[in-house]
Amino acid sequence: MDQGLVSITTNIVSVAGALTAVLIGSRFARSNDRRKKIRDSLEEIYKLSNQVNIWLHVNLRYLYKEINKEDRYYGVIPPEYVEQYAKVPDCPIDQLEMLVSFDAPSLKKYLPEYLFIVSEMRAVRHTYDTHKSEDTLNYYFFGVFFSKYEQMSGKEVNSIDEFLQYVSSKFPKLHEELRTALNNLAQKN
Repeated sequence: MDQGLVSITTNIVSVAGALTAVLIGSRFARSNDRRKKIRDSLEEIYKLSNQVNIWLHVNLRYLYKEINKEDRYYGVIPPEYVEQYAKVPDCPIDQLEMLVSFDAPSLKKYLPEYLFIVSEMRAVRHTYDTHKSEDTLNYYFFGVFFSKYEQMSGKEVNSIDEFLQYVSSKFPKLHEELRTALNNLAQKN
């Protein structure tokens, strides 16, 4: 009887040990999978934010060149957009917003003004491409079209030049803040 009890106890301990090892291994694997998914997502957020940054600078260059006859930002955009002056890259702002929402909600606080400037730049570019007129843009900046911009920026905008100056100074700061927060988040994961 003692031999049978020892055998049963040994089997129970072996099974319990094996189950514990399987559970710990499974949990460790899930944890590693989740961390890998988060790292991949953070990498994608980084790439998308850089694409948005390029998009914005290409549009700034285009508008400065069209309106002020100045060629700015050719040093900060990829060569294919310098050579083909009117070529515009994709702006993956929706994907960026979605990934931040799903996988990096702590970055959401950096997005409102970032998204707003992109939206306004789209509107300005569309308006200019439609009318090819600086006067039309200036008319819209007197409150017909871009009054929300004034609310968001806290600054009255009376011309396309003021808008371009504001975006030229504000967006790089916003982009750098987002990248720094993204870097900090990546270091934690």
